[in-house]
Amino acid sequence: MMQPASLVVVLALSAGAAAAADAPPSPRAEVEQFVRAYVEANNATDPAAVMDLMSRRPDVSSVTMGAVAHGLDAIRRETGTLAGMQGSHRMLPGNMDVIPLGPGYALVVAQVTFEFATEALNSDLHGALTLVVEKSSGKWKVLHEHVSLQFPLSDVQGESRE
Repeated sequence: MMQPASLVVVLALSAGAAAAADAPPSPRAEVEQFVRAYVEANNATDPAAVMDLMSRRPDVSSVTMGAVAHGLDAIRRETGTLAGMQGSHRMLPGNMDVIPLGPGYALVVAQVTFEFATEALNSDLHGALTLVVEKSSGKWKVLHEHVSLQFPLSDVQGESRE
């Protein structure tokens, strides 16, 4: 038979393990999961899925390959344009830094690789994804996004690849 003190210890350990299993994910884990969903939505052919992840604030913004869009309507137009190019490339997230910016806000800086489904490009291109996200009504949303590519130096300088 178990001693009363032993029973208390076993019950306390069991309660602690159950509480840990039921604990919500850390804010960092929540943001990382959100970013992966955001990337997958951008890789899909449904612009509505991307727009569902955007903040509804009037100052929401997007910078993609030098094109700047302010507000949901401008981002929706840009997202619709990009949807026509779906299937031509896929963004794959790499290392991701999540920096808290205060309660309900975070900065995400991630390395990304773009895989292109074209014979014109013989290699993947690397780039960066920067997001400012906010937690609104219990869900993470993109307040600002910036996507850029890192072009090989020889392409920028106009050198031949022969």
